[in-house]
Amino acid sequence: MASETLKVPDESQTNAASSQTSLSTPEAEKEPVSTTVDLDRAGETGGYVLDEAKLREKLGLAADAVLKKSSRGIVLIPQPTEDPQDPLNWPARKKYLILLVIAVASCTADYSAATGASALIPQATEWRISPNTVNHATAG
Repeated sequence: MASETLKVPDESQTNAASSQTSLSTPEAEKEPVSTTVDLDRAGETGGYVLDEAKLREKLGLAADAVLKKSSRGIVLIPQPTEDPQDPLNWPARKKYLILLVIAVASCTADYSAATGASALIPQATEWRISPNTVNHATAG
């Protein structure tokens, strides 16, 4: 695991790191630690750690680095931004409403796709054509 790319460099390492090719940005352009460290990527490559103390130790994060946690004290992965348009910041009611709309739409599509199937055989018999030919008229 390339844990060196995930650690936040301190002041003594900044000058040495700038001479090497790395993923970090120049000192003037550095973002806050909560957006610099990609906890989702770190979890994918090295396993997810939800305990704050163990996560700080594993990634070498400073004590003042901000990690957002759930109401139960579990570190959130991925870390939500301050943007109100971030789906991680949406209220639960909005998330459940979107889930309901998607569920109804998926059930409607499934129902409408199968509705005409029960009429294929009777239509084929009445029109004296194969059920496959009738299906061509009803299939998208």
